[in-house]
Amino acid sequence: GSDKRVLPNIAIIPYFNIFRKIYFMANHVPECSDPLYYQLYVVSFDGKYLKRLTPEDAVHQVSMGEHTFVDTYSRVDAEPVTVIRALDGTLIRELERADVTGLLANGYRYPERFTVLADDGVTLLYGILVRPSGFEAGKEYPVIDYVYGGAQLYNVPRGFTWDNAMGREVMGGLQEFAQLGFAGIILDGRGTPGRGKAFHDFSWKGIHECAGLRDHVSCLPALKERFPFLDLKRVGIWGNSGGGYATVSAMLQYPDVYKAGVASAGNYDQRMYENSWTERYYGRYEEELYGKGDISRLASNLKG
Repeated sequence: GSDKRVLPNIAIIPYFNIFRKIYFMANHVPECSDPLYYQLYVVSFDGKYLKRLTPEDAVHQVSMGEHTFVDTYSRVDAEPVTVIRALDGTLIRELERADVTGLLANGYRYPERFTVLADDGVTLLYGILVRPSGFEAGKEYPVIDYVYGGAQLYNVPRGFTWDNAMGREVMGGLQEFAQLGFAGIILDGRGTPGRGKAFHDFSWKGIHECAGLRDHVSCLPALKERFPFLDLKRVGIWGNSGGGYATVSAMLQYPDVYKAGVASAGNYDQRMYENSWTERYYGRYEEELYGKGDISRLASNLKG
């Protein structure tokens, strides 16, 4: 959770088998293409000899043993590979490589990773896009923005078999929607966790900001330039729980952008939601601030 990126890899570690070691997972790795690709590191008790043990630019799931560790790594656009390495990071052998040929033969499309600037014009954000099945160049396709908007989770999948920590909707159903001719996007706006305190603080006393909902809106023209097949006249949005609240917020705050929305199980008035969540991000009760969490105040804006 540090706002600073970890130190670069140190290639030479003398006396590796002598010093006492701490193994830990870290993100914000300079060599990785996504700040939320967690990697395994080792460091001595005195803070020397820091070394990254998982060299692949991917999400890593590690199981430690006494003399080795097993690592399964993947990305949304790269199938899982499982390897076994010595505790100094030396590759012993590849154990398994997932075969996804049957999945691809049945119409699955790899999501496409993208980066885009936030509404502030400075902060780099990360997301994915899923093209519609049977994609044809030159055509325009309606767009679904799958949103969560809670401040305690990032929403963009990183691993190939994404189901995130709460077991919520796998990739927002965008693969299924692709079979119906929709393009789909997922974006982590400002205020989501994992990228340091300054980035996360965007959500402090800002539950109604839905973890950077305005970033979703501002990024659409830039995505249109990169993916010209996106029809920005037909943009819909959906989400569950905090995503239900974010969906209704989007429909009422940006009615000229979002033409349709499906909101599932939303907490539409934060004053009536559980204090362990609301007070964590709003702080102690302030009538005016908490009132901003009641989305019915904007109901008259609805156009879609």
